[in-house]
Amino acid sequence: MVKKVDFLDLLKNSNTTFDFETKAVKSGDLKKILEAGRFSPSSQNSQPWKFIVVKNEKTIDQLMKSCVYGAFYKDPPLMIAVVLEPLEKKFAGLAKSGFKNLLDYHRHLDISLPVMNMYLETNSLGLNGCIVSPEINVANKILKVSKNSEAILLLGIGHKKKGSYTKKKERRALKDIVFYEKYGGKK
Repeated sequence: MVKKVDFLDLLKNSNTTFDFETKAVKSGDLKKILEAGRFSPSSQNSQPWKFIVVKNEKTIDQLMKSCVYGAFYKDPPLMIAVVLEPLEKKFAGLAKSGFKNLLDYHRHLDISLPVMNMYLETNSLGLNGCIVSPEINVANKILKVSKNSEAILLLGIGHKKKGSYTKKKERRALKDIVFYEKYGGKK
């Protein structure tokens, strides 16, 4: 039986962390976070991802500097690079059919799912995280990612530094974003 968790509460209380303590992440917590990524759904069960765990401070610093907004963060003590893998070999039949354009489209949609799962698992464990986008070519070079694969997203993980900046979480009201039966349809 699955333990009941208030998922909406977890979502509402998860915030991007900008300033991390140097305290290490426990190996048991890291394994749970990676498992959350592994069990993510994907189109055709393609699982177009690989994860690179990075603990080296210099490498993390280089990766953060490759991100558009990396300068706003204090480097986390742990990072997981999420690498988008090509699907051509695994789904050769689909890649030659009229579905080829959908493969690439879904592959790019799918890559966000393990990142979100790992981010939420991070928060459920009492840890904090940030999701950042590196300059892919730079991150690929730093991490020695193979040709045709892309280090597309980075998840920084650690313990939030006490008193550090937290951006206020603002969301539009449901009435402003939900339609019924058609675009613009009101209840």
